[in-house]
Parts: sequence; structure tokens; C-alpha cells
Amino acid sequence: MLSTNLQYQIVYSKRRTVGIEVSPDGTVTVRAPLRMPKKDIEQIIMSKLDWIEQKRMMFHKKAEKANRVLNTDYAEGSLMPYRGERYPIRRSFHQGLKKVMVSFDDTEFSVRYGNEDSESIRQAFLVWYKKAAKEEFLRRVEYYKDIMQESVGTIRIKEQKSCYGSCSSKRNLNFNWKCILAPPEVLDYIVVHELCHLRHMNHSKAFWAEVENILPDYPKAKRWLKDNGILLEI
Repeated sequence: MLSTNLQYQIVYSKRRTVGIEVSPDGTVTVRAPLRMPKKDIEQIIMSKLDWIEQKRMMFHKKAEKANRVLNTDYAEGSLMPYRGERYPIRRSFHQGLKKVMVSFDDTEFSVRYGNEDSESIRQAFLVWYKKAAKEEFLRRVEYYKDIMQESVGTIRIKEQKSCYGSCSSKRNLNFNWKCILAPPEVLDYIVVHELCHLRHMNHSKAFWAEVENILPDYPKAKRWLKDNGILLEI
């Protein structure tokens, strides 16, 4: 029994070694070989407690940074993230307009509104981002599936806390709309990552070799997500 109140989840698989993952929300996942005794797993966790705490602290600091840069009132001139950049908001009041309208002209976001309601503006941005994400993911999946000569099922855009994409045995692909906030090369990596899972439903050497064959610079995008994924919020 661990002499600490650390909460964690053990996932057993056909791997040979123990791996520990700390998610941006602070949850800890321990991946272990199928028949490894729990006491041996706990010993490894105990030896990594300092590292786990460092990772949690790092994510906590990034969350604080995110809270400082995120908009809460969507005021004139506030900066909104999109494709790895941040663009200013230009607001215009329209008497009688019941629905907030958001548009983008490659240099700034235009917000047309009929009442001072930050939540309504936020919801309008969510609608806009999800639509933009759907269009971009459809375009990039079409491009890369042709290169890889793969067929795909349904493509869905979802909102998930820590997952950027997933695929199913029916070849359906799910993507997190928040990925549209990341640089284009990062979104490409997420698309290729999931397409490669259609061939390898794991993270084996063969899987990563497949990813590298399509995107030789994928480690840069992978690192960007690890370092900045927690900032993909509005």
C-alpha cells in the first residue's frame, strides 16, 4: 500500500515495462505488464513521486498562465486564439439583433450583437470554432487519406478534456474542436496520428514509423501539444 494519498489508475496491457502518464488535469495513469504484481508497481510509483509532482506543478503553472490570457468578457480588442495565432475582436452593436454573429476575415474576429451578454458571445464563438474545425478536419483528412490510401467512416467533431482525436474499429474518426486553436502543422499531426491508428491500433514502433513516414517532423508537433495543449481554451 502506498504511503501517500496519490490517486492513480492502473492499465494493464501486453507491454514489458511500466509507464507513468500525468494528464494536464493532474490525473495519473500507470501502464503496466499484465502479470506484474501490484506491490512492484507501487514501488515504481514511489520512486517517481517527485517526478509526478513536478509534472503536476508544471501543468498547474500552465493552467494559471492560460487563465491569465483567456478572455472572460470578449471585450473590444481582446485576443482570440485560432490556428496558432491570436486575433483581436472587433465588436459592433446592432439594436434588435437576437443572435450573436461571429465572423473572421483573416485579420480579426467581428462580433455583431444585440445585448451585452458575455456567455452568448462565448457560445457564438463555440459555434464558429466547431464549424471551422469540422471544415478543416474534413479537408485535411481527405488530403492525408488519399496519400495513405486509406478509407474512413464518419468524421465527428467533439469537445473533450484531454483527448485530441480517436478512431474506432469501424474506421470512424473523432476530433476535438479545440485543435483548431493549434498551429496547422499540429492539426496535421493529429489527423495523421489517427489515420495511422487505422493500421496500428496501438503506439508500437511500427505505428510511429508510419507517422514519421508521412510527417518526418512530427516530434515537433507532438512536443507542442505536450507543452501547450492545456492552453487550447477560449
